[in-house]
Amino acid sequence: MTFAFRRVTDSTPLVVAFGYERGVRDVAKRRLAGVATVRFMDRSDTLARARLDIIPSVFLFRLESADNDDVLALMQRARREWPNVPILLASSVPDRRSASNVMAAVRAGPVRLVLDDTDDVGHAVREAIEDGDIAPACADTARVIAAYVPSAAKPVFHYCIMNVRRPLTVVDVARAVGVHPRSLHRRLSALGLPSPSSSISWSRLFVAVHLMNDASRSVEHVALHLRFSSGSALRNMLKRYSGLTPSELRRPEGLSRIATIFEAARV
Repeated sequence: MTFAFRRVTDSTPLVVAFGYERGVRDVAKRRLAGVATVRFMDRSDTLARARLDIIPSVFLFRLESADNDDVLALMQRARREWPNVPILLASSVPDRRSASNVMAAVRAGPVRLVLDDTDDVGHAVREAIEDGDIAPACADTARVIAAYVPSAAKPVFHYCIMNVRRPLTVVDVARAVGVHPRSLHRRLSALGLPSPSSSISWSRLFVAVHLMNDASRSVEHVALHLRFSSGSALRNMLKRYSGLTPSELRRPEGLSRIATIFEAARV
């Protein structure tokens, strides 16, 4: 049986939560008040009755020492069936005995870990909702850009595009593709591609142009989503890298146009 959801509202984000015992549900509701509606699933529901009538904005799992295998199994299914729905994992600060369970859950992800009494679950859910909102656009962008990038560099740009809302550093990207930062710089240079830091910036612009193709998104809205300091900062970077303005790229062929400019700039 697969997850089967239908969206019941487009205006209110919805969190589907698993592993929350009844005694702590009220606390979770209070922490998410004003952020999202929460629907709790009982442990008896998680594997036996996984068909829901909603498309969640976020999956929220709670990991305790009991029934850890059930939570891990469901997390894996959620990631497999709905790869674009963000997953959060809530847990108390793990002791030495439970730390391995938490790490196993994180490895089953990708997931974001939210620790009780340390992290703000409401903020984490809000961030995850925004990530999920642009995840399909990131996936579409990565598929298009793959045609303009040498095979050896595709993992670099795929990682940068799919993590576009993170404040990526060269070290982050190098670690993700399994090389030293200096090696990453040499490999991109040998392929005639921009430096790692410039490749991160190009990736942000690729996603921005794809998002701007949606007429309902203003430049300021796209800049906010992608964590530019302002709409002007996005416009300036776009002009500096491509020589074009947002209005020149706000059309269906905008992404392929800026990708062609990127390809032509290879040395």
